Amino acid sequence: MSAPDRVEMLAADGAPLGWTYDRTQYDLVAQQVLVAVDALADDDGTALLKDVVAFVQAQLGAHPAFPSGRLTNATRYVAADLQGRGTLHRVGTSSPQRLRTATR
Repeated sequence: MSAPDRVEMLAADGAPLGWTYDRTQYDLVAQQVLVAVDALADDDGTALLKDVVAFVQAQLGAHPAFPSGRLTNATRYVAADLQGRGTLHRVGTSSPQRLRTATR
């Protein structure tokens, strides 16, 4: 179990990864990942992960919660975690990776 200021990270299959992530950073990235998937979705309701990463970078790259300004890994980790929690779904098994929100 993680502390209230930490989020236990899950793999895309829902398995615990054995590490935690700062809750403030997680919440910011998770919110923007979900906004990005909806905003960037094609007619089939899916968005490319690389476009989601670019969107989150543009939205949060200058945010004080991210002193390095780089969000590529954070976005990928949080997107996988959201898959593990059933909030996002990966569509297809080939590259490029496509995501859809569970509500679509």
